[in-house]
Amino acid sequence: MTEKRAWLYDVLFVCVLLIAGFLRLTGVEWGEGYHQHPDELFLVGVLDNLRAHTCADEITPVDLCKPEDQRWMTIGEYFSTATSTLSPYNRGHAFFVYGNLPMTVTRIAMEMTGNDEIGKSKFFARQFSALADLFTIFILYLIVSNLYGRRVGLFAATFSTFAVMQIQQSHFFTTDLFVNLFMFLAIMFAMGIVEKRELGIGEIGYSAIADTRCQISKLFTAPDPFSAFPAQHWVWLCAWHGDGFQDQCGGAGDSAAGRIHCPLFYV
Repeated sequence: MTEKRAWLYDVLFVCVLLIAGFLRLTGVEWGEGYHQHPDELFLVGVLDNLRAHTCADEITPVDLCKPEDQRWMTIGEYFSTATSTLSPYNRGHAFFVYGNLPMTVTRIAMEMTGNDEIGKSKFFARQFSALADLFTIFILYLIVSNLYGRRVGLFAATFSTFAVMQIQQSHFFTTDLFVNLFMFLAIMFAMGIVEKRELGIGEIGYSAIADTRCQISKLFTAPDPFSAFPAQHWVWLCAWHGDGFQDQCGGAGDSAAGRIHCPLFYV
């Protein structure tokens, strides 16, 4: 099939993605309300304690505030590490060791759609695991298509669509599929950097976006610029000095970026 008809693979991929959505978004209310997965039990418990609203009266806790007196928290209140009610550490979960971004997005969506009732929230949150996996399949298709062509990308996406583990994890609200998504995003941006042969806005732009994603995924935890930025600067230095210097430091640079920077995407 010629490149002119490559659009057909995109159409087929959309069909595959629809099948993936059906396999992941149906049956989310399984379990009859029982908590079969201990990690899901813990995360849902934390999720139920978070609040995206605050009280108009600053001295009144949001849990004691009447619904008509509640309002959405501001950006400044959200980034207030000591007082934000979207931070698990301020809601009785000081031992929370995961990144906060998926929890924050899910909680806001819960309150926007009225799915924040205890017992109902778990079923709603499971759909975000499914959406994370669908986005991962999309990123996988982009990565493989860029490397080996759309036909191989379609095969990769199809295999991922029917992967039993991914389908199973899409029916739990756990960290696995969110971690998977950020890993594939890191790979995609790493590819963008590698494809650039000269230092320019490409490397700087991709690395800046990658580091921003890294820090956002770990909101309410201590930022780690001392480990992230040296790895980036090493890669930039290798690119600046050309292929000869890359041969000497490329492996070490890749290792530094992979071992130091990539774990920071953990959500």
